[in-house]
Amino acid sequence: MANFIPLVLQIKIFCRLPAKSLIRFRSVSKEWKSLIDSSEFNSDFIVHQAQRKRLLLWCKYTHNDCIVDDDDSFPQHKISLSQPLSFNRFCDDDDDSKRKQMEFVGCSYGLLCYAGSYLSDDDDYFNRYVIWNPSIKKSIAIDAPYYKRIYVGFGVCPITLDPKIVRINIIHVSGDDVRYIDDKDKVWRVEVFTLSEGVWRSPLTKHPRKWLKIDLYLKGSGYKTPAVMNGFIYWCANNNSTNTIVSFDLGSEEFAKVQVPGNLIDFNIFKLRNSLGLVGLVEFSSEYAYSVWSMDHVSKLFTKLFSVTLPDIYWHVLGFRDNEQLIIYGPRDDEHGPEFVAYEPNLKHLNGLGTYVSCSSFTSFTESLLLLGKSGTLNDDECDAHTTRSLDHET
Repeated sequence: MANFIPLVLQIKIFCRLPAKSLIRFRSVSKEWKSLIDSSEFNSDFIVHQAQRKRLLLWCKYTHNDCIVDDDDSFPQHKISLSQPLSFNRFCDDDDDSKRKQMEFVGCSYGLLCYAGSYLSDDDDYFNRYVIWNPSIKKSIAIDAPYYKRIYVGFGVCPITLDPKIVRINIIHVSGDDVRYIDDKDKVWRVEVFTLSEGVWRSPLTKHPRKWLKIDLYLKGSGYKTPAVMNGFIYWCANNNSTNTIVSFDLGSEEFAKVQVPGNLIDFNIFKLRNSLGLVGLVEFSSEYAYSVWSMDHVSKLFTKLFSVTLPDIYWHVLGFRDNEQLIIYGPRDDEHGPEFVAYEPNLKHLNGLGTYVSCSSFTSFTESLLLLGKSGTLNDDECDAHTTRSLDHET
């Protein structure tokens, strides 16, 4: 029957189907398998699926439970994804008190990335990274030498559709104790893992090894999840006690600094539709106001959208919905836990959503077929670690 349907029409039909259907169709014929596995079709599929993207609110302390932002039933619509076995293979031993959680790093083109660490049978510590495509139930586990103080970013290059993990270790050449070392001894050690190459290597371009005053977190705020969009990874940073953003171009692999609006006590970054959104904290008397900004992708300049005043510093912004509502943790209820609150900027109104659950971050998720047919990828029932070598950098 497929012989009577023009190829261009077959492609249009396939692009409208869910990924799990396409996985089955690969077994129909060699022609369909070749079509679905091709990079050209993968690109077309991603473009079409981007119009049907969903926002997922990941539940904290679990790897597979999330709330789907589907406009109609948010936040009551919950789903559970079957996590890959590679999540269960990184713990250091059977002692539950020593187990470390896989921390969410980022989501790009339908791929989720998590990071953790574990102790091998040879008593060597490793950092472990898992790249997972839940749409096709396929994952890859990647090991690299252990660094204690490390910052990770993940994204898919929009030009090559090649997944990349970026590791930044801010080390001090005078010793291991980071608290008492002068900033002049600080060095950035950067490694990039590209799935097509399968090794850790230096970036393609010169990286800022001597950004003396930059740390990829804000004092008092801890580590923050980087944002990835439009071919860039963005980290919150502190530059000589001044707020800033560090960007990494997934194509050219160049680092750059982005200026942040002034007078902010603290800030965080999120995806705001197709832009980088920034939520900054400003203190007014005993109240705390958040100013919300959007960055122009070309000029890298921020435009203020609105402000919202919250009565308590412990209210926590999770991110933006597609309608530009802010999703916030309300004050913790002793019986139920924190409540979801939505702020509607047009009405200037906080609206309790009646859901009590601990969640970590909003993620814009689009189905893709990435990892399908790639050498070195692992099925969920075959998850041994894919250990890769790491290049030695001069320090």
